[in-house]
Amino acid sequence: MMRSQFWNELEAVHSLVRLIKGMALEIEKEKPRIGQCLPLWEELRLKIKDWCAKFHINENHADKVFDKRFKRNYHPAWTAAFILDPFYLIRDTTGKYLPPFKCLTSEEEKDVDKLITRLVSREEAHIALNELMKWQTEGRDPRFT
Repeated sequence: MMRSQFWNELEAVHSLVRLIKGMALEIEKEKPRIGQCLPLWEELRLKIKDWCAKFHINENHADKVFDKRFKRNYHPAWTAAFILDPFYLIRDTTGKYLPPFKCLTSEEEKDVDKLITRLVSREEAHIALNELMKWQTEGRDPRFT
């Protein structure tokens, strides 16, 4: 009985290592743009959730490790690039293309605001934030895509 559990756990670890190595090789090969970092982390999060379900691992423990690693590597520029990249625009019911703000946490939204305001002078910071809010609500007209 103990041997069976050992081999199952060993297979789970081996599977996780293959999963992460495979994703690392894919990233190394593709050399993604900075705006692709958040979607790649989300893709890895989903793969790890599937892995947890397959091997009956407690998702909470895996999430804690994943979040700790994510916070260590995260940079606010990832979020800003993700939001500003037209590739990730989402078409809403009215036909407009909106940036994927709904995919962000409140912390990540604050990071976008901070980064945008750092890129402009103090006098223009409120204008930049207004334009960002306008971008968030109005998005891009389908005629210009």
